[in-house]
Amino acid sequence: MALLNEDQRRCVQSIGFGSTLNMQLEKLPRRICYWVVDNYNPTSNSIHVQDQRLLVTREIVHEIYGIPMGDIPMGDPSKANPENKLVKLWKSQFPKTIKRIQLTHVIDMIVKDTNAGRFFIMNFLVLFVSVMIEYSTMGTVNQAFLENISGDMDIKQLDWCRFVVSCLKSSRMMWKPLDDKCVYTGPIVFLLLFYLNFTKVEDGTIQSPTAGLIHWTTDMLKRREVEELSKGDDNYKTKDGEDDDVVGPERDCISPAGFIGNVVEETSENDADNNFKVKSNLLP
Repeated sequence: MALLNEDQRRCVQSIGFGSTLNMQLEKLPRRICYWVVDNYNPTSNSIHVQDQRLLVTREIVHEIYGIPMGDIPMGDPSKANPENKLVKLWKSQFPKTIKRIQLTHVIDMIVKDTNAGRFFIMNFLVLFVSVMIEYSTMGTVNQAFLENISGDMDIKQLDWCRFVVSCLKSSRMMWKPLDDKCVYTGPIVFLLLFYLNFTKVEDGTIQSPTAGLIHWTTDMLKRREVEELSKGDDNYKTKDGEDDDVVGPERDCISPAGFIGNVVEETSENDADNNFKVKSNLLP
């Protein structure tokens, strides 16, 4: 977000996404990321921890992400309607030679556009949704949600939090952990922070979420994963009992093409922690 000028930052605040301006996350610890996705049950919309179930609600999404929780529900179309007026308008800013619009294309537009007008808002939302909520398995950004925005609608009127819950359920249902060609496309950042906010390491007791998106840093996530691993929980080990530093086909959450590939990328081989780096540093 350091690349945004003051007008753009004020614009982000005005549409209800100010919580993203001070995000400090750059990497996600891969083992615990896999664990929370694998242990999330889309049918009950919860994560089972010991004898309790941590239930995901739109209110908790609002607490953690800090995004608008309006009264107008949002649909979750599987793909963008090329005839939708707003989708066509958004795509018109890109050269016709670009057939598959990716994150880097959108980031370039945000950097080049010093204004805080309609195109900036659309680009910001496309980037946020693609990184923090749901992206396409084809390596392109998520533009389908733009159909939910009509005319000069106030962005804060939309229920973005329920939209996150819907995408969380659908993405988990589609994810096949034993298929190394099946990537997880859902809101992994939310699911990870949801679990971490609700649990304590010391005694495994359940607590209420108290920290939102801006509270967590990359170093805090690293320390928390180490603490979780120190409990000796076999959930964080591969099936052969070895530590999850090398991930086989049955747990393909390391390669950029697998698990959460479009949202996070594997760091340098020299990185001993072997974490994931969030592409575009979780927004520019």
